[in-house]
Amino acid sequence: MIKRVSELTIVFLLLILSSCNLGVSGIPEGFALIYGVSIYDTNYPEGVGNNLTYPDDDAKAVAELFEKKGYEVMLRTDEDATKEQLLKDVYTLKTSMQMGERFVFYFSGHGAQDSDIHNSNSTLTPTEPFWGDSDNEWIFLHGSLRVNGIESLEKAIYDDELAVIIADIPGYKKIILIDACNSGGFIGSTFNIDAVPHNFSEADLESQNTTFKKTLTLFLKLPDIEDSDVPSSQAAVMAAAGEREFSWEYGNIGHGVFTFYFLESGKYADINGDEIITLNESYHYVAESIEKKWNRLVGSDYRFCPHVSGGPVDFILFSAN
Repeated sequence: MIKRVSELTIVFLLLILSSCNLGVSGIPEGFALIYGVSIYDTNYPEGVGNNLTYPDDDAKAVAELFEKKGYEVMLRTDEDATKEQLLKDVYTLKTSMQMGERFVFYFSGHGAQDSDIHNSNSTLTPTEPFWGDSDNEWIFLHGSLRVNGIESLEKAIYDDELAVIIADIPGYKKIILIDACNSGGFIGSTFNIDAVPHNFSEADLESQNTTFKKTLTLFLKLPDIEDSDVPSSQAAVMAAAGEREFSWEYGNIGHGVFTFYFLESGKYADINGDEIITLNESYHYVAESIEKKWNRLVGSDYRFCPHVSGGPVDFILFSAN
């Protein structure tokens, strides 16, 4: 789940340049489902118990960004951001989208792992295949939580389930953006890896040469089995935090930290100056900003690192204009 808090330099350009962009000859039509849940229990105000403060604001700002970039946007917040509504929206896109068009799903709100849910005495314990991680990860839409605990896991979505849901959407240019705790677990756990390791930095580039080579090899590796979680054959994923990390919202910026810098990436992430911002360029900007402007200023309990799917393709997000 996104956590409230009161009061890297990542060398990624080589990977960006070595990957390939789809649609560089002309940015295709884009469709975006933007979901944000601050209020899980309408009997209580924002910021009480499991009610958050900023995911609805996150969603509205992200929707505005994608609309400015030319996407057709469906925005759902709080009571409208339900699993039932998501399935309806996906069905609408399934019948209207074409193969060459882009699809983005963005979610801001609570996330968790099976281990957290088990500690809440849930009886629903789905398991992943043997090659998956030890826990499923979840995003909680409206109706799945109450202020003091879980209301209905049937109204939440776990990682493998999300992959199945978006599989119905036509096309191969699909991107998932998640600002929630444990969201890195939505990235497939075999060939889908972060393109840059956590401890990779300019300062120790020479000493980590072997790590870099290994990372590059894995980044370019094609799948040899169908992955669990959200496989790269279904969508590229950029997640706010690792599968065992929290993400945070912060009153001084009025957003989730990850989302705040993602919004900035719409202006500042055109690293190679081609007037197009790709997923990897956005990730580079977000991860570097979080490391420099958040992680270095807060205590260790509040630090986190965004994750992104590895793979041979870098998708266009939007124009830099």
